[in-house]
Amino acid sequence: MRIALIDNDLGLCDLFKELCRQRGLEPLVEASGAVAVNTLLHHRVDLAIIDLGLTDLSGIQLIRQVRRNEKTFGFPSARIIVYTGYDVDSEIWEKIEVMLKRAEIEGVINKSVPLDELLDRYCV
Repeated sequence: MRIALIDNDLGLCDLFKELCRQRGLEPLVEASGAVAVNTLLHHRVDLAIIDLGLTDLSGIQLIRQVRRNEKTFGFPSARIIVYTGYDVDSEIWEKIEVMLKRAEIEGVINKSVPLDELLDRYCV
C-alpha cells in the first residue's frame, strides 16, 4: 500500500516514513503542497494524509486541485485524510464538512492522535 504524508513538519515526515516501513507500507512524503499535487496524481497513492497548514498552499486548496485533476485526467481517486494540529475556524470547518459530504475526503484527524494509531486505523 502506498501512503503519502503531506506536511511541512520534517520530523513528523521522518517518523511517518519509519512507521510505514515497519508495517510494510510504501511511504511518500512532501513538504510542499504545490509539489504534492503531482506526487499524488502520478504515483497512484492509496491513501493521502494532508495537513491543512502547509506553507505554500493550504490543505484545502491541495485537495481541491487533486480532485479536479483526478476527474480531468481520469486518475484513480486516492483516499484522503485531513490531519491537522490547528483549531479549525468555522469557515474552514464548513469547507471540510462539504468535502466530507461530497466524499472528497474520508475523515479529519487531529494531530493529537499519534501517527501509529492513524496508520493502524486506516491501513488495515
